[in-house]
Amino acid sequence: MVLLIIFWVVVLACIVAAVKKKRALFLTLPIALMGVYVFVEIARLPMPIWDAIQLILNLR
Repeated sequence: MVLLIIFWVVVLACIVAAVKKKRALFLTLPIALMGVYVFVEIARLPMPIWDAIQLILNLR
């Protein structure tokens, strides 16, 4: 839960910085952090990484 709160704080800070500085480059950080967050959440599953990825991709 703490990781999710940190993620949203960084996202809000990047949006504010992008609006103030008028640079879209600040918006790439939240996208990268979203990928890191997904990887961390997958790694927290109590099974091997590859099995977890296969399980997620095979859900229908």
